[in-house]
Amino acid sequence: MGFARLPGETFGAWLARLERASLAHVRALREPLALHYRLRFDPRGLDAEGRAALKATVQQWLARASK
Repeated sequence: MGFARLPGETFGAWLARLERASLAHVRALREPLALHYRLRFDPRGLDAEGRAALKATVQQWLARASK
């Protein structure tokens, strides 16, 4: 579709660029991306509730995107 992530572009910046292009389902990735960043980069990580939320939001997005 011509919206590949650019070299050195963070996922957050890439999503912002995709949102500006009004691509469907992109806005819904903000929450799982924020949770992923917390899991990956926050020294406190995610508790069990946060991990469950991450899994649920990703599964919901995948279900909507596959339709």
